[in-house]
Amino acid sequence: FVTDEITVVDGDPNFGTAIEGIYNKRVYFIPPGDYYFHDLDLRSGNAAIVMLTHLGAIRIWVDEGGSSNLSDRLQTVVVFTSTDPSRFRLFYNKCNDLIIGGNSNFYGGFYALRDGCTGETPKMSFTGNTTIFGSVISSYFDLGGGTQVIFPNDGGGADPTDYSLWFGFKDQWREISPTGSSAVFMDGESK
Repeated sequence: FVTDEITVVDGDPNFGTAIEGIYNKRVYFIPPGDYYFHDLDLRSGNAAIVMLTHLGAIRIWVDEGGSSNLSDRLQTVVVFTSTDPSRFRLFYNKCNDLIIGGNSNFYGGFYALRDGCTGETPKMSFTGNTTIFGSVISSYFDLGGGTQVIFPNDGGGADPTDYSLWFGFKDQWREISPTGSSAVFMDGESK
């Protein structure tokens, strides 16, 4: 996919300088849609990602087929433009590890389930003061470095239209609506 690079000028050096954007990093905007990867390797360095979830749902799919047998990584600053946890999903379908960090707040759901894997895989490892406002469903799950998971209904009333509050599986990577309708996502899909 192609993204735009911008410069943010702000008096707060954490969120912008006259040189570069968020935390002095180049900023890449990810619009709503489905993004498919065989290998995911985004590490701290010179890039920050802004998920434009206020415009719609973003789904990231990581599956077998890449050239690397190394751990996959999402270890950079990630910023969401909406706090609605029903607008972001990351599906991890590899017999490997996905390491997530970067002192970011993630608003959405993470899935890492796959039959036939050996060892403790698939595994999601969250590090570096990451906060997940949503749910994590994984065969193996590590929390480190001050990471926490906050279920979206923590202390609030249940919203039957927020499908991030209800998870179910049928076949592979399919979200099931608690109301019985076939479509879960805004685009009419269920996977």
